Amino acid sequence: MRYLTPQYVCFFFKVYFARVFPHERHFAAWHALALLGGGASAYLGGLVADRWQANNPAWLAWLPALGGLAAVPLLVLCLQAKTFSAAMGLLAAAYAVGEVRRRNVALWSSGRV
Repeated sequence: MRYLTPQYVCFFFKVYFARVFPHERHFAAWHALALLGGGASAYLGGLVADRWQANNPAWLAWLPALGGLAAVPLLVLCLQAKTFSAAMGLLAAAYAVGEVRRRNVALWSSGRV
């Protein structure tokens, strides 16, 4: 379910931005740039979580949870933005804080870590 949710969000935002900002035809390009922030966030958040787990293993769960919670107000503001550029900036910020997770997800889920 964790991996399907971003796809549903992307589908929603495509339809939403087409309705709210009908004259903006560059959503796909701007959305791709916003997604790069999410990828960087996942990697850098993984680095932080891996380092902080040395002191307290609970950070492997707390850091993604806090990132997800921090993304909620940014997404709400994104949906209320009056301009396309403001909405895309808030969406990029939401992706940047919301995609924080452990780098070694495959190893962790297999129980080898």
